[in-house]
Amino acid sequence: MTVIEVSAQIAVPDLLAAMEKLPTNELDELLQEARALQIRRKEEAELLSLIHWQLPPIQATRLKNLSQKQEEERITEEERRELLELTDMVEQADVERAEALWTLAQQRQLPLRDLLRQLNLERHLG
Repeated sequence: MTVIEVSAQIAVPDLLAAMEKLPTNELDELLQEARALQIRRKEEAELLSLIHWQLPPIQATRLKNLSQKQEEERITEEERRELLELTDMVEQADVERAEALWTLAQQRQLPLRDLLRQLNLERHLG
């Protein structure tokens, strides 16, 4: 493997100049690793998006109001259906969030508890 000396802070043109010095097989290997890194970052961004998803404020307020009406036993059948739809949406998001947390914890090789702390989600700890 070729070792190229570079400064600690590298501008893109300098990095490209260093890459030009690599033999073709090592350049291919570097590009494969860079592509794998890019894929991992995109996957992590998607996981984080799932983890941090929240019901839009209007729907969250509606869910709260409908839940209260149900507790007070003054909910209509149409409102009950709407409540079920919103509840299903939240429950599905919770399942996707849990799966995304588990996947991200595995990718980062962290216990789930540590990942929750990193993401400032300690409130989910029991």
